[in-house]
Amino acid sequence: GFAFGSVNAVPELDNERKLVDFIFIVDPGPKVYIRQINVRGNQSTRDEVIRREMRQIEGAVYSATDIRRSRERIQRLGYFDEVKIETPAVPGTLDQVDINVTVQERSTGSFMFGVGYADDDGLLLQAEINRENLFGSGRELKFKVNQSSVEQAYEVSYTNPYFTKEGISLGYFVEYENIDTAETTSADYESNSSVFGVRTKIPVTEFNSLNLSLGLEQLDLERTTTTPAEYSSFITGHPSSDNLILSGGITKDTRDSILFPQKGYLRRALFSFTSPGSDLEYYKLTLRGRWYRPLGENLTLNVRGVAGYGDGYGDLDELPFFRNYYAGGSGTVRGYGPRSLGPRTSDSSDDPLGGSKRINASTELYFPVPGLGISNNKRLSLFIDAGQVYGSNQSIDLAQLRYSTGITFHWFTAVGPMSLSYAMPFSD
Repeated sequence: GFAFGSVNAVPELDNERKLVDFIFIVDPGPKVYIRQINVRGNQSTRDEVIRREMRQIEGAVYSATDIRRSRERIQRLGYFDEVKIETPAVPGTLDQVDINVTVQERSTGSFMFGVGYADDDGLLLQAEINRENLFGSGRELKFKVNQSSVEQAYEVSYTNPYFTKEGISLGYFVEYENIDTAETTSADYESNSSVFGVRTKIPVTEFNSLNLSLGLEQLDLERTTTTPAEYSSFITGHPSSDNLILSGGITKDTRDSILFPQKGYLRRALFSFTSPGSDLEYYKLTLRGRWYRPLGENLTLNVRGVAGYGDGYGDLDELPFFRNYYAGGSGTVRGYGPRSLGPRTSDSSDDPLGGSKRINASTELYFPVPGLGISNNKRLSLFIDAGQVYGSNQSIDLAQLRYSTGITFHWFTAVGPMSLSYAMPFSD
């Protein structure tokens, strides 16, 4: 509560013993209170969207910790390129300050259309209309279409991040997905699924939250002429199913930024299971962690890891193959082919099958792009990745881990974050 405290160090010399003592004289000054909070620079975002993230409130005792956390929460919204908070003294008073919050807005509405080609998916077509800050209210509306030789996916979702004033969010989503893996490097099968559901995020503490999602899924599986025996028996027994899926997780997030963190950590314990009575009864548990630490002014160290396990229960004695974990490629172990690690088919195709267990970890050192100085939207990193996938009949063997190293360019573009990596695998 003491915004204007001063500390003076008064030295006392002992020439005979050649020692110096210091007496610290602390003048805390008066206890200071917040008179009012002013929000500036928000052309489209409503004041309430910013004010509800403030942890320092009007009329309360001044707290540098609450002001610092308020800035972090506003920055984490993703609506602003820059957030500044100043605390000028109120003229004519000794115990009051104002808080001036100045923001620089970024475009939060986007229409994206893309055409590309990838080794794993073939020709790619994508269209997305995303309004992250709908009418300046902080609500999100998204329409998304993905088309490739492997996947046709459609999604419509709407989220209100402050369904209640306590910060409980509520969202609705509808998804349709058709998958044909004949053109991929993984084993072949076809599926059609439709899901309608609701999701919510419940803040538990300042840094902890609980995410829950409930979806009703209708799923159809089909074999192809090249479907391996490892998949065929499951499809024959379960060609069509209706499942009630409950998923979610507990998250603790202390990162100072969502896009380019420099300090803090993110921990998540995720779960997904179908309710008893569903046609397919199974579960998956996944642990994720990210830790960021600044090393000097321009370097940031990131250590992250993932561990996952899944299985069936009730009448199902295995994790359905279409829910398998995969590793290899961007997001897991860069430098290896997409989904290429882990068990493979017993036939001549030697295609990856995925597995019910996965481990992967990465260490990454971020630094500025030479010649650009410190940037809010561009940086480079050096990394080492490790990971592996194991089948239901295999034990986790760390000696089977695969490793790679390389360099990545990270860029927060006008349409979203992008990373370009060059990686070298250590082994086949």
